[in-house]
Amino acid sequence: MPEPKKYHLIVGSVVVATLFWFSVTMSGAFKAHFNVPLAVANLPEDMAVASELPEEVEVTLEGSGWQLLFLSVSHQMKFVMPGNRLSKSRTIQLASVMRDAMELPSGLSVVSAYPESITVDVDRMITKTVPLRYPVRELTFKPGFGLSGEVQLSPDSVTLQGADRVLDGITSWPIETKSYKDLSLPVLDVLPVEDSLGSLVDVSPATVQLTIPVEQLADMEFTEVPVEVQDVPDGKEVLLANATVSVYVRGGVNTLSNLEDTDFMAILDYARIEADTSGMIDPRMNIPAGVTLLKIEPEVIRYTVRQDEDR
Repeated sequence: MPEPKKYHLIVGSVVVATLFWFSVTMSGAFKAHFNVPLAVANLPEDMAVASELPEEVEVTLEGSGWQLLFLSVSHQMKFVMPGNRLSKSRTIQLASVMRDAMELPSGLSVVSAYPESITVDVDRMITKTVPLRYPVRELTFKPGFGLSGEVQLSPDSVTLQGADRVLDGITSWPIETKSYKDLSLPVLDVLPVEDSLGSLVDVSPATVQLTIPVEQLADMEFTEVPVEVQDVPDGKEVLLANATVSVYVRGGVNTLSNLEDTDFMAILDYARIEADTSGMIDPRMNIPAGVTLLKIEPEVIRYTVRQDEDR
């Protein structure tokens, strides 16, 4: 068995020899594969990309082992495809373009790329504004509570910028859905706008404010709601058996406390009266937002139509 001092010398010699071998070896030429993020820049101002492009491309580089090792650790590579020559759709040979466009350290070169080629479709850039849509995933309330108004988004629309053929069929834009359960208080939340088309479409703004008005619910009666006949032609007069109706509604406590009889309206359309043969008709109710109609009394209103001798 070697003496302790000789043992340390042997180990040290092996380590030095290994490091020397590794250093010499890494100075030689190697090939390595890298996944590189892909982007398109410097398109003509009035043009936009109209086809889905891969987020990354695989490139094979050749160079010294040290350089390739540094690149694999630093993750600093990206491929920005020059778009200043893309005035129309064309097929790009990736390896050829990457040799010219990628900024690589001296001594590194592009050997190949996968996919070998990609087709870049371009089209006229347009801007359009579309309403937001919010498909509620789940909305529940604690007993005795409910909506006291409409669920609102602010802003209620977004501005889209992209290629004409991409935006042509888009009539609305989604936001991220979220569940709200057992609510007893109003909700004020900020939700991100969906990025469903990735780099093809720029969406602004990126977030919207969601308001869900929640109150304790109550039932209330309004006994002197006026009845109005609309679109009565000249020379006609409609006499009503009831000038007012009673309305039973449900809504938030605070909402109901601020309402009066005149905030409601029972409407009779003359066109329906003219088509009716029974002499009675159910009114169309105009009620404030955030209020649910439970019942009206009477349910139908008797009427008489006569010539207006004063006209």
